[in-house]
Amino acid sequence: MAWDSIPPSLTKADEGDWLKAKLSDGLVKLLGEASAKRQAEMPEFLTLTHSIEWTKSRQLRKEVSLSLDQRRQERSDDLVFREQVRKELTVLATKAIKATDVKLDAALEQEKKEGAEWTSKSKRMSRVRDPLEDEDWPDYDIQLQEAVRIAADWTKSLGAKPTETTK
Repeated sequence: MAWDSIPPSLTKADEGDWLKAKLSDGLVKLLGEASAKRQAEMPEFLTLTHSIEWTKSRQLRKEVSLSLDQRRQERSDDLVFREQVRKELTVLATKAIKATDVKLDAALEQEKKEGAEWTSKSKRMSRVRDPLEDEDWPDYDIQLQEAVRIAADWTKSLGAKPTETTK
């Protein structure tokens, strides 16, 4: 089956006249540098890096021990790591940028068909979760929080006064 694609909304600096701060290499560089600085300084990115490394190490394993004691120790280590990440995300969630969900017409129509429960189920399913995560996993998305910060940086580049949600 052939791939579908959606054309980008902004591909060149002269497109998107409705924007005050047009997309440019300079703007992308500025936003990238600010994001890279935050990634180097903010503890949540250390949590993300540790989680990625842990997951990769588990995926790259080619052998699994047949020793029950060793398997139990590995499981115990996994659970300890999981609880450490859970605690870190729980703390981060208390400091999260406040967000409001915006539903597209298609989502509203789907919700009418499937019922209100569909929205929360869809939201849970949209995020890739580690097999060790469960339903009460803290609702803190590090990448989404950084996307909001990048949008706030872009707004600041317009010279606009930031709102409470972009500070």
